[in-house]
Amino acid sequence: MNRHFFLILSFIALPLFAQYNAMCFNGKGALCLLSRESIEVKGAEKAFTVSEDLFRPFGLDTLADGSFLVADSGNSTIKILNYSGQLLSSFGGKGNTDSSLLRPLGVCFDGTGRIIVSDTGNNCVKVFDKDGAFLFKFGKRGYGDSEFLNPFHVFKGRDNAFFVVDPGNICVKKFSASGKFLLKFKEHLLSVSDAAAHPDGSVYICDYLDRSVKIFSAEGNFKGFYRDRFYYTKPTIIAISAEGYVAVEDSGTGTIEVLSPENKVAQKFETSSNYRGGKVYAACADRNGTIFSTSFQDDYVSCLGLTGSGSSFGGNGTAPGLFREPRGIGTDSKGRVFVSDSFNGRIEQFDNNGKFLAEFNGYDWPLQLAVGQDDSVYVSETGRNLIRKTDSSGKTLMEIKPGEYFNPGPIAVDAAGTIGVINTLNKNFVMLDPAGKALMSFSFENKWPVSVTAGETGTFYVFDALGSVVYMMNKTGLSSQIKLELSGSRRAKYGVLIYKEGKLFFFNSKQLLEVIFPTPALKQP
Repeated sequence: MNRHFFLILSFIALPLFAQYNAMCFNGKGALCLLSRESIEVKGAEKAFTVSEDLFRPFGLDTLADGSFLVADSGNSTIKILNYSGQLLSSFGGKGNTDSSLLRPLGVCFDGTGRIIVSDTGNNCVKVFDKDGAFLFKFGKRGYGDSEFLNPFHVFKGRDNAFFVVDPGNICVKKFSASGKFLLKFKEHLLSVSDAAAHPDGSVYICDYLDRSVKIFSAEGNFKGFYRDRFYYTKPTIIAISAEGYVAVEDSGTGTIEVLSPENKVAQKFETSSNYRGGKVYAACADRNGTIFSTSFQDDYVSCLGLTGSGSSFGGNGTAPGLFREPRGIGTDSKGRVFVSDSFNGRIEQFDNNGKFLAEFNGYDWPLQLAVGQDDSVYVSETGRNLIRKTDSSGKTLMEIKPGEYFNPGPIAVDAAGTIGVINTLNKNFVMLDPAGKALMSFSFENKWPVSVTAGETGTFYVFDALGSVVYMMNKTGLSSQIKLELSGSRRAKYGVLIYKEGKLFFFNSKQLLEVIFPTPALKQP
């Protein structure tokens, strides 16, 4: 291997990805922000933070008494916390029954005090009473008026109606209190990341691909842009108070701006560095040692050559060779680069200089991918909760779904065709034989596995970003582990693993480190 593959590498800092997963105003006019680990309250009162045992929380609303309603997606539960952050009650739990949930990403109170939940993993909306007792549900996976593709946030409107952000169908849908479809907001939208209802009845929608917030009338007609088109770089989440204050997080600039009803800046502050901001999402190395990577916040593939010099290819768009949220990446024996273009629902193929070669369409949210030694491509197709195996020309060879609660994330394939995949629903690592039969499963409860790579035949390595620990796995389970000594805050330690010519590396936007395991004893972190 060329010695330059071992160099410490640096990237130019890129705009931040969204730090917060949701925000809302409480009854006192304070802005409440939901991060990965806590709720931050900012406003006229003294700012403070409340914490609870949350795992990937995505939905937030408040009660009149200041209590918080949280969609704790990673735990598949809805939690009610008091103003100090203490748990008052919870309901849900992983499953597909009426009273259970699967990755709920949105939650709100309606005008009658009922709790509306977007049950994202089950592609439906469920309605509960104020105590968490199931009342009714509607919707299924699909493209119809009352169907959803990964429903996201929900929010209340007038007359007890409520809205559902449906990013897979690129729209926002309005429903009556009984769950009857009323209206669709879709005109002039390239994407939907979040939305909120204004007191005047209009609806504001974040279209982050169009770099704008768009205003729609109560009847669903496009009225124009909030602020100006392209005022924002990547508007990601939005909240509107009962008094008409509008808060927008621009993840491209790392700021949150709050405007008064008179369109004057009432508050503006920078968001702190996020664990994903400027960070590598996935990476691989070709036979020459060139590293190809995707990141959380832009639409390019970065290439780092043998000399340490960098280049990139891609850009935002739908045309061949462009991307909308590129995620997984891998190279084959011929040096071709495969990229999962998640938002465009396709896999794109390039040569090792970034020249576009082909595209393979018809995927439902392809997230991660891996390329086997026989040049087969394995795609974590999260929209369908399965792994799709294709040949290098895009022909489907097999579809793998080893269990009911399976949402494939990071994936790798060894020389024998054994598959290692992180199941994000069960927070576990699963090893599958070439036919898709489960060989072993290892739980990562209370950890955060973000990357997997295949080593020698029958061996996989998994990186836990929460503890900065690399785990060595084989068919019998955990073989060894080692804690990496990484500089900076925990949020800055996000990275991925690369296995190349018998050596294991940890790679992020700041460095490339060789990982050497102790032998033969198991080293505890």
